[in-house]
Amino acid sequence: MDSGRRTDREFTPAGETLLTKRKLESLTGSIQQQPRNRTGGDVEHITLAPEVAEVLCELAADFVENAAAYGCRLAKHRKSKVLEVRDLQDYLGRNWDIRVPGFGTPDDQLQRSRPTEAYRQKHVSVQKDAAADHKASEKQ
Repeated sequence: MDSGRRTDREFTPAGETLLTKRKLESLTGSIQQQPRNRTGGDVEHITLAPEVAEVLCELAADFVENAAAYGCRLAKHRKSKVLEVRDLQDYLGRNWDIRVPGFGTPDDQLQRSRPTEAYRQKHVSVQKDAAADHKASEKQ
């Protein structure tokens, strides 16, 4: 039963993963080379348990798969067959609050909605009413 959906296994050559345990060891090695404090004290040796390395590899693969799938859905929604940086920026911004510098203009970046003046006035009115109700209930 083929649903027409592709998995990350179809895009990764057999036996290869996005992030390997060797790459993780290299990363921990580069962290070890950085001094622990500003005085240049001894650096502790960092070792990843095999289970931790495996989980990190799976998380990295899932992250990339989810970002690509979301981006592809956005591209399809735009009626495009091309996955663009803005599609991935949208995913990273909405789901992880990550901004990718150097891609797009500030206008293209996601903007948080700002409350309108009418909303602010209504909010202040509600707060005043709540404070008045609270004071009235204290007097009784």
